[in-house]
Amino acid sequence: MRAKTLSTTPAAFAVLAASGPAWASNYDGMLALFFTFYLVLPWSALHLVVFAFLALFDRYRSHTLARWHSTIAAVGPVIGLLAALIDYRDAEFLWLAIGVNALLLALALLPMGMHAIHRRRAARRAAAAAASAPA
Repeated sequence: MRAKTLSTTPAAFAVLAASGPAWASNYDGMLALFFTFYLVLPWSALHLVVFAFLALFDRYRSHTLARWHSTIAAVGPVIGLLAALIDYRDAEFLWLAIGVNALLLALALLPMGMHAIHRRRAARRAAAAAASAPA
C-alpha cells in the first residue's frame, strides 16, 4: 500500500503541473484597477470629508481656497483616467474605469460649485441692500 501511495503522489503532482497553464491569469488592467479602486476612491472619499467640513464652516467664500481644493482633489481622478487609458483589459473595463474616474472628477469640482453658490448669494444680498437703501 505504501509503494502505491508513493507512486501516485508524484503522478498527481505531474498532472497538476501539466495543467498549470490552465491556471494562468490575465493581469491586463490590474494597474488601472489598482489606481481606480485602491487609490482614487480613498483619495476622493478623503476629499469629500474635507469638503463637508469646509462647507459646514462656510469656508468656500474664498475663490483661491475653492480652486486649490478642487485642483488637489482632481489629481487622483486624472491619474486614474491616465492609468485606465494606458492599461485596460477590454472595452467594458475601459468604459467602467473612465466612468468611475469621470464621476470622481466631477465630485472633485464640488468646491468650485460651492464657491459659485456663495458668490451668487453675495450678489443677491448686495442687490437687495442696494434696492433697500435710501436714495
